[in-house]
Amino acid sequence: MPNEALTRRNPHLFRYLLIGFFTVAPLWVTWLVFDFLFGLLARAGAPFTKALARLLRPLSDTLAAWLLNADVQYALAVLFTLVLLAAVIALLAGE
Repeated sequence: MPNEALTRRNPHLFRYLLIGFFTVAPLWVTWLVFDFLFGLLARAGAPFTKALARLLRPLSDTLAAWLLNADVQYALAVLFTLVLLAAVIALLAGE
């Protein structure tokens, strides 16, 4: 009796796993692309944020240390990318 219940519930298990894979795979690839892009932008902007941190150190040690944090540089790269995309779209739209 327990085997009958088990075989009745499992016919769609492979289909559910396959659908789950095809749902998660594009999300994972998108995450990899954005992680690479924002990491690249953060590394490209690192000299600028380090120079800005050096300029701001006499005014605020806390702000300078905050700018040198890798997570903040990553967030600044995301912000810079979004602003750049908005500027390109505005130029192409003729606004």
